[in-house]
Amino acid sequence: MIPTHDVNASIELEESFISECSFSNRLITLGTDALLTNDAEVAVSNFYMNAEGTKKLGRVRVIVSGNLAVENNEKARCDYKMTVEGVFSADKEKDDEELGELLWINGASVLYGIVRAKMEVISSMVFGSGKITLPLINMVQFVKKQNEAYLKEHKDDKE
Repeated sequence: MIPTHDVNASIELEESFISECSFSNRLITLGTDALLTNDAEVAVSNFYMNAEGTKKLGRVRVIVSGNLAVENNEKARCDYKMTVEGVFSADKEKDDEELGELLWINGASVLYGIVRAKMEVISSMVFGSGKITLPLINMVQFVKKQNEAYLKEHKDDKE
């Protein structure tokens, strides 16, 4: 085994919370014919110091939305959206570029895991039986694709 302190991400999760959660459900029981579509978005704030001036902080927001629908019945569906936010801290001397990378990848991964867990629990209470299990994602690839899409969308702004 490898000691985990040897590969510590050097950030800490100070707090996390659901800032938005909605379900519009027209399904009773989930069957094998229910198809999941899922989209996500990640955002990271500018950094700021805590009130004592001892830690550098940054906020991360993960938004997940989509639906679970029955292919041949357009009325049989469940639309959902959940936003989870977290505040992460690092040593006040932490390099901004390194902290940004940690928040975009590690922070977003932590919060996406929280979204997945909460989605399973909450959706299991919405349906008579079954739950929504969000897919695992490769956060490095996801953030890269999100940034590429943003740059493509705003390419005309720079010209």
